Amino acid sequence: MKWSTARGIFSWLVIFIAIAHIIGLFYHLYFYIWWYDIPVHLLGGLWLGLGVVLWLNRGGVVPTPGRRTITILTTALIVGIGWEVFEWIIGQTAYPEDLIDTTSDLLNDLLGASVAGLISIQAKESKTS
Repeated sequence: MKWSTARGIFSWLVIFIAIAHIIGLFYHLYFYIWWYDIPVHLLGGLWLGLGVVLWLNRGGVVPTPGRRTITILTTALIVGIGWEVFEWIIGQTAYPEDLIDTTSDLLNDLLGASVAGLISIQAKESKTS
């Protein structure tokens, strides 16, 4: 995958996520459809992971696949935890009752970020072969 393509996907993905989130909030889909936040978290993790990949590649010095993956996953986990704390602060979750939902959200964030990591590894391998 060319990095210009990744930048395009990155841009369109954030627009799609924002629209899905706004629609979900406006129509209360997060409450009426139990699984609605799963694809939003998966795509959010993917978007964040692609952003980290693009940021890491901006200077031409690319870290090893292991370091890149750890950076992607750590960033996704930190941002995901921050988002969950934000939801708790504004009263969107109730602990400990929503602990399973919070854990699921974080795992979906990490899964989406993992896909971004795999994409970055595949892109680097196809560039070298």
